[in-house]
Amino acid sequence: MGDMLDSEHPGDRPTEADSALIAEADRLLRRTSGVPVVAILPFGSRAEGRARPDSHVDPVVVVPDAADPHPAIRALYRALRPLRQQENLAIDLLIRSKSSADR
Repeated sequence: MGDMLDSEHPGDRPTEADSALIAEADRLLRRTSGVPVVAILPFGSRAEGRARPDSHVDPVVVVPDAADPHPAIRALYRALRPLRQQENLAIDLLIRSKSSADR
């Protein structure tokens, strides 16, 4: 699994503003959610440099296999609340266990 921000196709890289949003989402998820995060993998239009002004952020959050996804989802969305409100931004999280992400 390669770095989702390293693309061989010109124009398939996030803008500076989108990179900043992705980095802030990563920071909030790792530091304030209380969920043990294994990895955060950005994907979708913002990660690929083709976002429109109304595009949302789509991180895949990889959690340990033992983590219960239901409380984790609530905690992860709660951690992103400041970013969603400040930027008036829609965020769609996908939660995957480490074993399912490794496949």
